Amino acid sequence: MLDTNSRTLQTDRLLLRLHAYASDPLVTRWRRGFGKEAAAAMVQFGFEQLQAHRLWADVFTGNTASVRILEGLGFREEGLALQSLYLRNSWHDILTFALLRTEWRARH
Repeated sequence: MLDTNSRTLQTDRLLLRLHAYASDPLVTRWRRGFGKEAAAAMVQFGFEQLQAHRLWADVFTGNTASVRILEGLGFREEGLALQSLYLRNSWHDILTFALLRTEWRARH
């Protein structure tokens, strides 16, 4: 929820997810730059329209494509949460990346 008086998100977080699975027809569009373009639009929306102070993203370790996209947008790695997500009968490590509005503005 946006607090129009302080121009910050109430939770101070903007959580957006893009998913594609092997059975999904979107898989045929991988490695064409759509993920980077979509992520850049979401970041711009978060900072310009929602006036968020900070955006963060959680990524499975080993998801090098998502890491490249985030780093390319200026996100920096903040930490590693070992075995923090149980999904499909196994534990997964998660990397957390973040970007402040001031950092984003300096790049644009």
